[in-house]
This record gives sequence, C-alpha cells and structure tokens, in this order.
Amino acid sequence: MTRDQMLAHLRSADAVAREAAAHGHHPFGSVLVGPDDRVLGACALLLAGILGNMTDRARFGYVIDFIVVHAGSYHWPTFNIADASITLGAMLLAFDLVVGHRREESKT
Repeated sequence: MTRDQMLAHLRSADAVAREAAAHGHHPFGSVLVGPDDRVLGACALLLAGILGNMTDRARFGYVIDFIVVHAGSYHWPTFNIADASITLGAMLLAFDLVVGHRREESKT
C-alpha cells in the first residue's frame, strides 16, 4: 500500500465519521442517552463502517486494513477504522437488545 492510498483511505473514513458525528452520533455519547438514541448511534456506526468498506472496494477493488495489534506472541487480525465501527455498532445493538429486554421484563 502506498502513502497516497493510505491517505485516501484515511480521508474517506474520516469523512464518513465526520458525517455521523455531524448528526449527533458518536460511540460514547450514544451509550449515555436514551435507548432510541443508542440504537440510532449504533446504526450510524454500522452504516459508516459499511459505507467505508464499500468505498474502498469500489475505489481500489479491495479493503485496506492498516491497524496491526500484537499481544505477546498473539497477532490479532489486521483491521481498519470501518471494521472497528461495524464491530462497535453491532456491540451497541446487542447491548441495547439485552438491556432493553431486561427493562421491559422489570416493568411487568
């Protein structure tokens, strides 16, 4: 991957993240507000990640992964910001399903 490709990828991921933030969706704030906002924030993260990966596929024919994590001898699979956004969005949706279900049970 060239330096120009890396910069183009970061610009496209940054643009998607800025668009989501402009509409009031960011990962930490969405956990601290009501359940509807949490679901909207999770969906915004999922959509941002999906659009980021689709943009890479359309522009380059493949997705550029550039974050490498090592823990001792273990090597975590390489990922990118879009993958992290998709994962966090899915985790927030799962959290809302569990917590929302518990709240509904406690009300009855």
